[in-house]
Amino acid sequence: MRDLRIDTYVKFLRAAQAEHNHRPTEDRLLRTVDAEVALVAPNIAVRQAAAMLTDNALNYERDAEYTRLRDRFIDLANAELHAGP
Repeated sequence: MRDLRIDTYVKFLRAAQAEHNHRPTEDRLLRTVDAEVALVAPNIAVRQAAAMLTDNALNYERDAEYTRLRDRFIDLANAELHAGP
């Protein structure tokens, strides 16, 4: 399950970055991967951080806010992945 989470989180971050760079992903991949994060993340904080980053990237918000939200997701995801089973 840990490997599935890592793969999903990486795919999510790639889709968020592409969307943020104003290169909309095919079929709004970001929304799909955000839903995948919601399915595999056992921690509500990680799911909420992903949802906030998705909204920011899709609405082309300011870079500083995007970076803050991205870093928050990464920190929460790392903490969850290293917390053990």
